[in-house]
Amino acid sequence: MKRLMMSIALLSVMAAAVAQVPTTHMTAARKASMHRFLIERTFPAGALAGLDAETKAKVNANNATVGVHWLQSYANADKTKTYCI
Repeated sequence: MKRLMMSIALLSVMAAAVAQVPTTHMTAARKASMHRFLIERTFPAGALAGLDAETKAKVNANNATVGVHWLQSYANADKTKTYCI
């Protein structure tokens, strides 16, 4: 179960790293009032490898159900850390 929960969290990060949610439908006032956070996560080597587009899309859909939309995401060169805004 612990491994499953780690996998779900990992997929959440990878989905954010690849797919960006368009914000063109938001008004300028809404964009200006949104809080932004920088989230840094650390993963074991190889944990972010091999995720396909379908899985990433599912994670994005799941994140959207709780109002989470990453504006931009980055991974370091060895893919052991991610940074999401």
